[in-house]
Amino acid sequence: MLVIGDLILDHYIWGRVSRISPEAPVPVVHVDSESLKLGGAANVFNNILAWEGKRTSAASSVRMKAAGCSSKSWIDTFWAWRVVIDQDRPTTRKSRVIAHNQQIVRYDVERRAELKPAMQRRILRYVESRLRELSCLVVSDYAKGVVSATLMSELTRLAALRGIPLVVDPKVEHFSYYKGATIITPNYLEATQAAGVHGDDDQASNEAGAIIRQRLGCQAVLVTRGEKGMSLYEERASPGTFPHTPAKYTMSPVRAIR
Repeated sequence: MLVIGDLILDHYIWGRVSRISPEAPVPVVHVDSESLKLGGAANVFNNILAWEGKRTSAASSVRMKAAGCSSKSWIDTFWAWRVVIDQDRPTTRKSRVIAHNQQIVRYDVERRAELKPAMQRRILRYVESRLRELSCLVVSDYAKGVVSATLMSELTRLAALRGIPLVVDPKVEHFSYYKGATIITPNYLEATQAAGVHGDDDQASNEAGAIIRQRLGCQAVLVTRGEKGMSLYEERASPGTFPHTPAKYTMSPVRAIR
């Protein structure tokens, strides 16, 4: 499998509050520790490794293509990543300040402009070079600039050429990019927004799933619905619902950025 998408660094600052700042009506957080986690497409990549952990081919068959990494110290944590370095973009980083198990603020460092054509071509060349050994392409779109209409069009073509599934975790603003994908996996809010459907019940979910599948020409649409589980919509089958079952996700720490 090959994962393509926006590589994100989740940064957590853990501390405690004992006073309010004299400078402004905000809490003063005494920092106890910091941690870094894999986010965005990196988390998808890591979950696939965890899921396939007992299969010896997993690490060698999973690759990631991403952009926006200004430091290689944390990228090297997984040798299997294939990362495009763009010196004009910061690593997308979401920093959360948490005190007494309550998130106080989040601040993001990112640049959401589309990748330069040369960078997109590098991604596509890499996909083409690995195409013969792939059984699936996974696109994890966080709308940070990696996934574009041009990139998706070429990935769809390459997947069809090889006859392999193209799975997309979408963003609402990019739904028009995903035409021809094998399956897309929006959450309930994304699905209803993209389909222009209102409601909070099975009927609204069914209507949204049918509209999206028909509009994009997908073989299937899988709508994730939180505690209600997941609903699968296919062309020649009645909607199927899978109940929510808590799963254990492996969140590997990464080395600090220097």
